[in-house]
Parts: sequence; structure tokens; C-alpha cells
Amino acid sequence: MELQSEIRRRMENRSPWFRFENGKFYIEDLGYRTLVEEYGTPLVCFSRNRLQENAKHIKESFRNHYEHTRIFYAYKANYFGHILSDLKEYCGAEVISDLELQLAHRIGVPNEDIIFNGVGKTKKELESCIENDILVNVDSLS
Repeated sequence: MELQSEIRRRMENRSPWFRFENGKFYIEDLGYRTLVEEYGTPLVCFSRNRLQENAKHIKESFRNHYEHTRIFYAYKANYFGHILSDLKEYCGAEVISDLELQLAHRIGVPNEDIIFNGVGKTKKELESCIENDILVNVDSLS
């Protein structure tokens, strides 16, 4: 099967954010060829609207059953500041390092919406979290 036909088949009716129109592939309202011409390849694209809709849906789905649910996005999944900034309205920051904690602070995530997770936390990191009222997931006493 021709590659374009296979891509079209897989993408049809998937979402309003990705579509084929007149033989061209669009991400939201941007044609992929335009993006490739401007930025080159390889190119990774995200749909801001889809990201926000998914995050909103997850938050609302849990809160419909558990009112006090808090959602945290694992910053280790990506460090794209624009994406993380868009997500902070719907979920807090799950960080595993001082670098990720600084990133959360840089985009304006309040301390009460941050959880410090992961193994191998340093004494300095733990003290900083305690001083700043950041929730810490303690895996073990060691």
C-alpha cells in the first residue's frame, strides 16, 4: 500500500487536530510541508489543542469520581517549556531532579503543585523541598 494512503487510512476520523485535505496532511491548520520547509527534518510536532483537551479530559474524568484528585505530569517525559506551560493549568509537576524543579519554577508552577519523586534524592534536595513546602514521595528511609 502506498505510504500516503496508509497514513491517511490511519489518521482518518482520529481527531479534528490531524487531517488530510486535498491530498495534504495538516496538523491543526498547518500543512506539514510548510513546517518541513521552514524547520527541516526530522521534525516533531505537537497539537497544542489536543494536548490541552486531553489534559482537561483526564482531570475532569478523575474529578467526576474523586473530587480531590490531583494530576501530576512527569517532567522527565519532555522538557519543552511551551508544552509544560500549557499543561500547568490542568496538572502539577512531577519532578525527579533539581533541574526539573527549576524548570517547573521557571514556568510558574506553584510549590503546592509540585511533587518531588524518584530514587536517590540528595539531602540538599530534600531540605529544599521541605523549606519550600513541596510534596516529596519518600520511597525508603535510605
